Amino acid sequence: MQLVERVKQVWNNRIIKLTIQILFVGFILFFIYQNIYLNWTKLKSYDWQINGWLLTLSFIILLGHRFFGAAGWYLAVRILIPKRKMPRFKQLLKVYSISNLASYIPGTYWSILGRIYLSRELGFSTTLSSASIIIETILVVFSGMIMTLPVLPTLAPGQTWVIILGLCIMIILVIIGVNNRFINFLASIYSRITKKNVPEINSNSPQLLLLLLTYILVWVPLGISLFLLTRAIYSLSSINVFFMIGYFASAWLIGFFVPVAPAGLGVREAVLVFFLHQALVPDPLPTVLAILFRILMALQDLLWALLVKFI
Repeated sequence: MQLVERVKQVWNNRIIKLTIQILFVGFILFFIYQNIYLNWTKLKSYDWQINGWLLTLSFIILLGHRFFGAAGWYLAVRILIPKRKMPRFKQLLKVYSISNLASYIPGTYWSILGRIYLSRELGFSTTLSSASIIIETILVVFSGMIMTLPVLPTLAPGQTWVIILGLCIMIILVIIGVNNRFINFLASIYSRITKKNVPEINSNSPQLLLLLLTYILVWVPLGISLFLLTRAIYSLSSINVFFMIGYFASAWLIGFFVPVAPAGLGVREAVLVFFLHQALVPDPLPTVLAILFRILMALQDLLWALLVKFI
């Protein structure tokens, strides 16, 4: 226990935490850079025929990712407060979109703190905002885990038991994800860790199922956008669009659970490179695509933050 407490004290030191994050991200980015450097001759000699229409369509579809994310948060808030006190969707979309920009600041929880702060303009207490973000986080993770399951057969081709296992896991995750007691159990763990008061979440299975389905939709534009970005540069079979959803969900989840990587920076790209290789995309395109997709995601966050100014 003393060792655990000592680790917590070290990690709570902002300077040490920031230093570890910078070193870790730098380490990952160095290997990405090394991959590009070693394959520079291939990059120069590659027949770059970029399809501008597919590239544009990729970005337009990517915008749906944040729209469904805002819709999910709206439904999470609706569980917690009476309908008559519920703000309009466009008000929550504005707070959601602007606070997402904070995820690019070095650190881990800036976007969460930003949303809690901006939510005060809507009359939300810190407790209410925290509870809605807890519900959101739990269901984003669960929906992401569900969307990673189609990837399993590509890791073990020809193994029927892998498909059956994936379907069983999917059913279990859906049952658990729409269970109010389980959501409150996870919320209580969060409360103990952060030492913040989180109210009991009184929701029913239909509400949680609607939320889970909404967060499943969050992943669809991401996968389609990644597929179209790849097709804009390299000819790829259309069947890969289903796998791309799972590839990105897997990369995001791994980045999410690595606390030293702000917004999954570096980790997400490294995992995406691995999975794009699984889709038979030749070197050095996977590294280039992973970096381009990170840039597209940053641009969509910037565009949403600008668009909501006019709503």
